[in-house]
Amino acid sequence: MLRSWKLQWLINEFITFPNYKKHFIELNSSWRYWWLLLTKLVNKVNPAPALLSLKKGGKFYVHDFMTLYIYTEIFVDKCYELGMKLEEDGTIIDVGGNIGLFTLWMKQQYPDMTVYSFEPFKQNYDQLVSNLLLSKVKHVNPIMRGVGGHTRIEKLYLNPKNLGGHSIYKQDDNNESVDIDIVSLDEVLAALGPKTCSLLKLDCEGAEYEIIKSMTAETAKKIKRIIFEPSEKLYNPAELISHLVKIGYTMKRSTDNYIAAYED
Repeated sequence: MLRSWKLQWLINEFITFPNYKKHFIELNSSWRYWWLLLTKLVNKVNPAPALLSLKKGGKFYVHDFMTLYIYTEIFVDKCYELGMKLEEDGTIIDVGGNIGLFTLWMKQQYPDMTVYSFEPFKQNYDQLVSNLLLSKVKHVNPIMRGVGGHTRIEKLYLNPKNLGGHSIYKQDDNNESVDIDIVSLDEVLAALGPKTCSLLKLDCEGAEYEIIKSMTAETAKKIKRIIFEPSEKLYNPAELISHLVKIGYTMKRSTDNYIAAYED
């Protein structure tokens, strides 16, 4: 099922001609992207990691096909485009840091931003750290923890086919699990001291539900904006939207995400 989805997406990438220009704008040696699309579809064909270099700053290793998909979502499709400016020297909390591509995209736009990138799964975290070091970005703090509604040890169920699909919620294809350390959002905000969070990004395969539901009107005063990808198979996004509006946010919908802006 996933393989056929990948193949369909790959074909669409190749036959959509504006994509060639888009990747050329983003990548040095963009031909490498197209070569990797073909050779990483079946990872045994090309199992070795390959390096892609971003024209606007940053580098990252491609270990598998899903890395190419995530890169395209973030840098080409602009799935995290906010439609609003952030503070140049503000603070971003990235929950679901994965291998660091969202952080690299934000640092291209806001090089003086401080980013706290939370990624609980060691394999992803190691790639995150490697990509950040390779890119020589400043003011980025990778943290090997998850974020939740309360602090605890929790099982993370692993998706064998998608490095961005690991979840604290068990689903049909993720029987293997590891224990991870989860810190509450309140603790994360307390560690910032008097500073506010310019942007809270949530892409954490369902954990956004408990994170947002744990927020109070007082919490909202510390977080100016939130962008989150809903996990519609696990809950009704309308419940989170209603809660965010109740505690002081205005909402809008982008293609894949919801964006919340705090109204003082």
